[in-house]
Amino acid sequence: MTVRQLAAVLGAEYDPLTGEQITPNERQMAKASMLGLGFTKTVSGVTRVSDDVLKAIEKQYGKEITEQMLGGNVFSPSSKNPLAKDAIPRNTDRLVLNQGQSPTCGHNSCAMVLDTLGKPVNVDQLMQKYGYKIDGLYPQEVAKIMKDNNIDVYNFSARTLNDLSRYTSNGKPVIVRIADPKNPKEFSHFVVVDGITEKNGQKVVAIRDPHGKSYFSPVDTFKKAFTGEAIVPRNYK
Repeated sequence: MTVRQLAAVLGAEYDPLTGEQITPNERQMAKASMLGLGFTKTVSGVTRVSDDVLKAIEKQYGKEITEQMLGGNVFSPSSKNPLAKDAIPRNTDRLVLNQGQSPTCGHNSCAMVLDTLGKPVNVDQLMQKYGYKIDGLYPQEVAKIMKDNNIDVYNFSARTLNDLSRYTSNGKPVIVRIADPKNPKEFSHFVVVDGITEKNGQKVVAIRDPHGKSYFSPVDTFKKAFTGEAIVPRNYK
């Protein structure tokens, strides 16, 4: 099957290679092809494939193309992010940056928050000025970047979801650290929290992730990954 056919089957609206819209007829034909290959039992409704099949697709075409094929899914099945499995796609007008392969989630999170607060910066210059290391920045280093750019912040620990809801109630974003609850050394990551709201009847956390993604995370999932560390804007000049 072609990339376009796989994207059609998995629910993507556009061809991840050309950007062209996928037609309903193409979608049905692609599903029929999947039926013939034995990957699905019907051409109607939503087609679901196993994680093993998705990982094989990712191995063949790469993570970025696979995520575009998945359409409604935010992350690829190989993601180590503890918020990945049930992340809900989110549209936002606020800046979303992508750190790529470099361990610079702290720098990129600062740049996103600074932009929202009317203090845009060049993230490459932040990386040059403050440097970065394989295990990323510490919260106090993230706080220093904010303060050096005229945003006074609190560097908190042991915070709760109620605290985050209060801090963001006026529209100001905050930076938090998440980690794999089972193995914090395996995955540790700074993200931007824009607020806590409801989506389709469930309470969710609105997140801008410096892996180039914006999504909602159900609060039960977020609670397990949230370390309690938060860098919170106090006032700014």
